[in-house]
Amino acid sequence: MINVEVKCTGDDLVEKALATMPKKVKKAASMSVNKTARSTRTLMARSASKTYFVTVGNARKTINVTKKAGGDDLTAEVVSRGRPISLAKFKVNPLKVQHKGSKNRKLRVHVKRGSAGERLGRAFTMAIGSGVGVFERTGRARFPVRKLFGPAVPSMLKDENIQDTIKKTASEKLNAELDRQIRRILK
Repeated sequence: MINVEVKCTGDDLVEKALATMPKKVKKAASMSVNKTARSTRTLMARSASKTYFVTVGNARKTINVTKKAGGDDLTAEVVSRGRPISLAKFKVNPLKVQHKGSKNRKLRVHVKRGSAGERLGRAFTMAIGSGVGVFERTGRARFPVRKLFGPAVPSMLKDENIQDTIKKTASEKLNAELDRQIRRILK
């Protein structure tokens, strides 16, 4: 699990609101934290998609808000849990199934954006169900074969650049949302 701590910088508006209406301010703070947690979920998925060849939808499936803020506890948790993703979900060239035997082109797989990709000498694409998978033979015989996987979304989110982006953007959103909620209360 990755811990990202986001802190809100206080200002005079918060102190003024706390002095006059403490219960409403706690409610506004918990609403702000929860909204920021939901937007952080989307931000995490988009950040993974910007750095890796994974769709935002596939990344978002693994990210959930597991704990919401409420009452005196003004913390929320956004957790990513998931298994390694099939290599066919990344950028594979050629992706369609080849039936030429020894004349097949070698597969090239790009997992991270901006990388040259890796050529997989013994790998091939095979139709499974309604999709395609990337497989590799484990021996000289035709069978058995094993499916190849790339990294899981939680592993992608451990990237320091992604972590820094998430921390910075989430803290900005929390400050802006808390300011908006308190202004709404003071009206």
